[in-house]
Amino acid sequence: MHKNTYKSLMIKIISFRIKLALGHLEIIEKKKLQPDIPKMAGMSIEKSESLNFYNYLCQKIGSEEVVKIRRLESTIKDIGDVKVTSGSKGEGLNFKSSDLDLMYVDTFPKVYQSQEEVVHDKRTTHLILNTEETPSCYTQLCILNHHRVKKNLVIKTHLGYMLSSEQYKHFHRQRLPLNVPAKLLV
Repeated sequence: MHKNTYKSLMIKIISFRIKLALGHLEIIEKKKLQPDIPKMAGMSIEKSESLNFYNYLCQKIGSEEVVKIRRLESTIKDIGDVKVTSGSKGEGLNFKSSDLDLMYVDTFPKVYQSQEEVVHDKRTTHLILNTEETPSCYTQLCILNHHRVKKNLVIKTHLGYMLSSEQYKHFHRQRLPLNVPAKLLV
């Protein structure tokens, strides 16, 4: 059997099993969500409100187990693909107003945490995570072999050559088909 056909078949089987489990869990959750009035009578107001809010969230979003299964289903669908489901759907939160957020993985460069980890290969662009002089939770991508990258994608700083995220996005947006709606190009 061809590898892609096998993967596709496995994803369909796993997705079917997850949908069965979701249906079963949602039935169980509806039974659990009925307020236990005698139990709530002995609780503090804050605890009672917290439990009511939790029950409300479970009704709107699904229980913790349901959300985990949805997240797993999304992850399984993304295996081996260059696109990754992100946003609320990728996190298993299926709101009626949710749109579909996708991230595309660029497999060309290799990213390393430090220069010591780099496995040199002349055909690959090597990027190092640089957190110096960046806000918390942000990083710059330092380019080791900057001569392999288009000049308009590179910014020279006192720390070395960095990949410009703005120019990178602009470059890849230009390569998309013309029929992609502008609101999808964030």
